[in-house]
Amino acid sequence: MTIVDVPDLTGAPVFDRGLSMDVVNLGGAHLSGNPFQQADLGKMNSEMLALAAAGKVDPLIEKVIFFDQIKDGLQAIKDHRVIGKLVAEID
Repeated sequence: MTIVDVPDLTGAPVFDRGLSMDVVNLGGAHLSGNPFQQADLGKMNSEMLALAAAGKVDPLIEKVIFFDQIKDGLQAIKDHRVIGKLVAEID
């Protein structure tokens, strides 16, 4: 469960339509040069991968949708028709 980079949104009308994307950025710890913080990142990653491999982590993904379905997906969330997470494929 490692996200290496943010997807390239060049040319995507995300920001023209008031949509946004949230990113969890752990780069501060990675770039800090502090070996203890960097070791913590490695430990967290290893522990998350082990939990995922053991089937103990459920991200509660209800549905994977395409980029052009995001508007409908957001409406479904607003209307409480989504229990888990919607994941939008940006390709």
